[in-house]
Amino acid sequence: MSSNWDAHHRRVVIEPATRHFLKLVWNVQMRTSILRGLRCFCPACGRGRLYRTYLKPYERCEICHAPIGSVRADDGPTWLTVLALGPVLIILTMTIAGANLSPWISYPLLAGLIIILVIGALPRAKGLFIGALWGIQH
Repeated sequence: MSSNWDAHHRRVVIEPATRHFLKLVWNVQMRTSILRGLRCFCPACGRGRLYRTYLKPYERCEICHAPIGSVRADDGPTWLTVLALGPVLIILTMTIAGANLSPWISYPLLAGLIIILVIGALPRAKGLFIGALWGIQH
């Protein structure tokens, strides 16, 4: 097993594939497009809205006419939403279960909170994916 530690120069050796990934992520344009997508704005200009309906992106940005509709996020945003909200929902469920509330109160309360969190997080997760894919492609 090889080590990533260069003992002679006392530094960590980063593999070329990892270095390429880090360059992509830390690129200013990439970060900017991700943050714009996270705010549900056009990843190219940051001024046009990303969605015309809840999760349906515009074909072209209404300001800069960038083809944002051609960027396909597919199942990535759903995966990210489940991954990010899973621990939060477990803590929320345990907290409500530990409050010794009646099931007539706790179940609707929990269902309502879960729906609100997922509906709020899903467009941002999709915007984050669209922004990241835009940054990689352009």
